[in-house]
Amino acid sequence: MSQAQPVIKDDVGVIDPAIKKVRKTFDSNITRPLAFRIKQLKNLKDGFIALEKDISEAVRKDLGREAFMTWFGELVIMLGEIDHTIQHLKKWMRDESLDTPMSLGPASTRIVYEPLGCVLIVGSWNFPLFTTIGPLISAIAAGNVAVIKPSELAPFSSNIIKKLIFRYLDTNAYAPVEGQVQVAIALTSKKFDLICYTGSSEKGKLVAASAAKNLIPCILELGGKSPCIVDQGCDIDYTVKKICFGRFVNFGQTCIAPDYALVHVSKIEAFNTKLKKEVASMWEEGKNIKDMGKVINDFHHNRLCELLRNHGGNVSIGNSNAHEDRNLQPTVILSPDRESPVMKDEIFGPILPVYTYSNFDEVIKMINEGEKPLALYYFGSASSANYKRLEKETSSGALVSNEVLFQVANPDFPFGGVGYSGYGRTHGFAGFKAFSNAKSVFNKQVMTMYPYNQLYPPFTPDKQRLIKTLCKYLAAPQSVFFKRFVYLVLVVLILRSARQGRINKAYFEKVKELVLSIISLIKTTFIK
Repeated sequence: MSQAQPVIKDDVGVIDPAIKKVRKTFDSNITRPLAFRIKQLKNLKDGFIALEKDISEAVRKDLGREAFMTWFGELVIMLGEIDHTIQHLKKWMRDESLDTPMSLGPASTRIVYEPLGCVLIVGSWNFPLFTTIGPLISAIAAGNVAVIKPSELAPFSSNIIKKLIFRYLDTNAYAPVEGQVQVAIALTSKKFDLICYTGSSEKGKLVAASAAKNLIPCILELGGKSPCIVDQGCDIDYTVKKICFGRFVNFGQTCIAPDYALVHVSKIEAFNTKLKKEVASMWEEGKNIKDMGKVINDFHHNRLCELLRNHGGNVSIGNSNAHEDRNLQPTVILSPDRESPVMKDEIFGPILPVYTYSNFDEVIKMINEGEKPLALYYFGSASSANYKRLEKETSSGALVSNEVLFQVANPDFPFGGVGYSGYGRTHGFAGFKAFSNAKSVFNKQVMTMYPYNQLYPPFTPDKQRLIKTLCKYLAAPQSVFFKRFVYLVLVVLILRSARQGRINKAYFEKVKELVLSIISLIKTTFIK
């Protein structure tokens, strides 16, 4: 007997107590030390390992895919992200020293990465671990406390994420809050220090508008229509396998999946023929649910089927009657009307529109006429002129050659969009910085002698001339000034000793010792 779907209550009453609890924890400063952050990350890893079977089963009930696909597409990426963060966190937390103009010195300038405070993380249902726990890793690494809302559309996954946090993390610092629409609306209206939201661009606008009322910064991981270019120089067999997997895995419900393909006219026949074979081989025409997954719910299933009505193109693969019989399969549409619904919004399902081009100007024009995508994929040589044009003439959250989806498995790869596909970055050092306040710190030495005592009103003509002279000749950074000073001292000492005939090996050892002492004094005094 199958387990009944969990009921996700829409109780806004749980929100304020959760925020109050984690804010109190943050105010106690216990989340700031490196040791606390590392301990929580290790505990999270332990939880993933201990609950792997429960997590995989929860995702299977929500999205249809079997345990290996959840491990392959989410768990192993999250475990790698945790290990990478633990390995590098001490380095990330170090203050960043900056140079200071000599005219402002003697002084030191640095950036201190401090936690923002209480952050809100709103995850998505399509990859519930990646979109919910992924940002939480960055939040923990940066020393924040967090309120975490998993998506109610994946209730089994929402429950297991809540269980993972309750069992393995400090729940005084990290509070899972389940809920539906009203809880989501109420949460985004609260005064958090940062909101990280993953979802559609339309919902992202609502989140940003609500956050703006309280001047809350946001990280918006949205979607959009990610193009995939199949150029003349590509390996067509490799290319088709990658695109077939990237478009149809998770039944197409992947924000960074290729949303449409632009295929060079010389490759279209081979592309379509080989794609038919790959769809049949990989996905068994959509029957391989254990690897492919399923549509999350009836609403989205019907939405996707309706996209196959009046698209104006030719269905070369799949069921062209899905809008009538609701039998949705992996589908390829050749040259649909660019004004049809299938090309106006992100598809987020197992449908791939395909267009041809003969001149690369057509590719650049079509990409730039649309909203800026989350990802832009290119199959061909990364040293080709066409690929270089994509780098220079288009804008996207990521530009990827000869791969799809798996760029996000690199923990050093900042993940995020631009414009309509979102803003802000998560994962790795970029995620640490996004969840931190880069506080600028300027420490000035107390100087009361001339000319420092001439920098105050009344600004007489003599003072004005002095200040202009200082600004002109002391504009160089302190490090440059001190290097020049050291070089000058060396030259004077060498010339003086040469005149006295005292230059030998012992002399150079003394000069070396003197230079090292000067450099050490400069570093400890001015460049902290």
